[in-house]
Amino acid sequence: MASPLRKFAAILFFVLIVGLAVALFGYRLAVKSLPDYQATVNLDVLEQTVHVYWDGYKVPHIYAQNERDLFRVAGYLVAQERLWQMDLCRRIAIGRLSEIFGRRTLENDVFARTWCFQRVAEKIVADLPDGARATLENYTAGVNRFIETHRHALPVEFALLGYEPEAWRVTDSIAFARFMAFQLSFT
Repeated sequence: MASPLRKFAAILFFVLIVGLAVALFGYRLAVKSLPDYQATVNLDVLEQTVHVYWDGYKVPHIYAQNERDLFRVAGYLVAQERLWQMDLCRRIAIGRLSEIFGRRTLENDVFARTWCFQRVAEKIVADLPDGARATLENYTAGVNRFIETHRHALPVEFALLGYEPEAWRVTDSIAFARFMAFQLSFT
């Protein structure tokens, strides 16, 4: 029969091995989506070369030769840094949280759908001047380019919840802006 010390050592060894495996897996899952600020990225949605300088605080400074490329890169960078937040905010605004969180967020979805943030966004897009629509379309193209090229390295939240983000739409940006305006109007 094994001594109590030997049993304790075996249990401790098992716990350490499992803990190490969980830590390594968690680290890999979290780190795979982090951007490489030194990388050169070739975006096929750009018309001309764009340079991005990241300062010491990781704030991007975009140097583009035209506005179309400026907004495409801006969309790409926002998605690179905040894709999970963007997807969550979109779901809040259009009433689709319950698709990933279940019944506990149903009341939030009913609220958002009652106030019709999605429908209002669709009406706003239909009435946008050409320049404003083009700006939002270029931004959206950048966001979608990031989603398309990084399906293998999405933020860890997507893996934990077991889904992938849908393509971004112009109405998603406007719906969330309308939702934020609604929330901020009660101060």
